[in-house]
Amino acid sequence: MIWWLLACRLVSSPEQSPCAMSAVRDVRRAQTTLDGVDLTLIADAEPRAAEVATLVLHGGFEGEQSPPDQSAVLSYGASLVQIHSDLPGADSHSLEMDHYGPDSQARVARLLEYAQGDTPDDAGCTLKERADLASGLMVVGLSNGGNLALASLADPQVPAVDALLLWETPSSAQVAVQELHDPERGACSLEPALRCEMDYSQLEWSDQTAFLDRNNDGRPDLDEPSWKGFWTSIGRTFSPSFRAMLEPSNSLASLADTEQFWGEREGAAQVGVLALSQPDLHTLMVAGERDHLQELADSPHVMGVLIALDQAGLWTRLNPDAAYLRGAPDLDAGGPYVFDDPQGLFPGSSGLPEIEAAAEELADRVRSGDWTDNLQAPL
Repeated sequence: MIWWLLACRLVSSPEQSPCAMSAVRDVRRAQTTLDGVDLTLIADAEPRAAEVATLVLHGGFEGEQSPPDQSAVLSYGASLVQIHSDLPGADSHSLEMDHYGPDSQARVARLLEYAQGDTPDDAGCTLKERADLASGLMVVGLSNGGNLALASLADPQVPAVDALLLWETPSSAQVAVQELHDPERGACSLEPALRCEMDYSQLEWSDQTAFLDRNNDGRPDLDEPSWKGFWTSIGRTFSPSFRAMLEPSNSLASLADTEQFWGEREGAAQVGVLALSQPDLHTLMVAGERDHLQELADSPHVMGVLIALDQAGLWTRLNPDAAYLRGAPDLDAGGPYVFDDPQGLFPGSSGLPEIEAAAEELADRVRSGDWTDNLQAPL
């Protein structure tokens, strides 16, 4: 009798769509490919609202793209459809460091086209067939993934995006190679592009390593910042300002090549064009006084991106609203944002809980169209 009832239940149950995502406990997943490249989709098992398609761009290290590392996956409950995908040059361990160059930017454009819902993946399934999509797109750029997002969205051919969530995105070539260190750091400005002054008076070069010889003993000590640069297809590459201080060398990229390399990858430098290509973009930056990349107080390089976006006339917010995260600094959208000012930053550092609260807030704002400067309750 039990087997007969079970058989009847199986026969009478509706057929599941071949494009449906597999549900296990509180999450739905799909593993597929787009143009032959791995694609991972992650969503709530039971979304509470229409799902916002969200492209998640990581910092560019092996294993962070697809399938994503669990620590890089946003939690469930915000009714997102997270899109994680491999990117050309994303494996920094290959020492290519092309993660946010032109090839990766082209891949982001393709993924956003897919995220709109009507483009099929290699299995013949569209995102609309896999999820109950809300109108609107969101991008999450974690660390250097934010530089990739900014550079990609500056392309006028890229689909319009409603919201961009950045987490402590290093905003210049200087900081991308961890160039700035206290007490050598000076004032920061956006003229003509985002740069922070750096005291190179004690810069030395020894055994293919540059270092700040703070004690003038001629060798790099443990408490002295040193740089080995990044190996790239054009040779070891430092920031343009740093490279200009070094002598010509066959083992180093030229200053011209270095400037071109970072010109394609530095998100802060793309903001002016980005504002023209994405005039309705809403941006939220998650950041703490001490970011994950460096132990610089008040995160001046991170704030530089936010200041640039704000000055370009885009809607900006620093950290999630207190309505979505108890104890958040709760500075109104639009600032004011100032270099060397911790107002609005999380004390100490920020991480996944702060990112998740910000993603939930932005998803609710995308669904409701409510871009109030300061919310009194969750939307």
